[in-house]
Amino acid sequence: MGVIKLLGMSYTKRLQNEMNSLEKESDKCIPFDKFYIIKMKIEFGKYDFEDLKVWSKKLLTENSDHQPNAVYIYNSGVCLVYSSLKEGEHFLSGSHQFICSHYVSLFNNFLFKVCKDDQKIVVVCKIIHFNTQTQAISYISNEIYSNTQSILMKYSKGSITQRDILHKTFEELVHILKKKGVVWEDISKEERFGICFNLKRKRDKLMVVSLSENFDARENKKHLNFIFGN
Repeated sequence: MGVIKLLGMSYTKRLQNEMNSLEKESDKCIPFDKFYIIKMKIEFGKYDFEDLKVWSKKLLTENSDHQPNAVYIYNSGVCLVYSSLKEGEHFLSGSHQFICSHYVSLFNNFLFKVCKDDQKIVVVCKIIHFNTQTQAISYISNEIYSNTQSILMKYSKGSITQRDILHKTFEELVHILKKKGVVWEDISKEERFGICFNLKRKRDKLMVVSLSENFDARENKKHLNFIFGN
């Protein structure tokens, strides 16, 4: 009986180890030498953008074990930008599953407090790896561009379609908007381009600074410095 019991325990332990290995293999992890962005997008749920600004600034200092280089927020979501490491592991062993679960929980808790009309809240989360800081900046630049497109469509009230976005120049789209009585430059920069927050030291004090503009490739050095302190 003792031998049978021992064999049963051995099989159970082997099976448990096998299942743990399968779990680990099914998860994607961030290599230590990669830069990365955690992107959270609100699929459903209405909220005040000012509330999102307050919460996003807190993310810069809330977790000393996982402090982002910068936080970019826009009309429908948040991007947290992180640097690579020289060695070791990223936060939560770099696990996509654990990191996404952690930040979706934080985001949902925030949205639960501020969302309007008891709407259903749906947040999607993804992690994107980058080999260089320039790639990460290019990604944020594309998010700004996508946000600008959505704002153009929003203020056109149906006059600008997805087809127009694909086939017309920016100047042509702004002209369509003007015919609807909306001047592009009159819309706040924060709404047009989103906001990028960072911590900068000024006069021996850490302060939250912000930037709302289009990320032009010709000013790459400026944006690298703002996000990564280069």
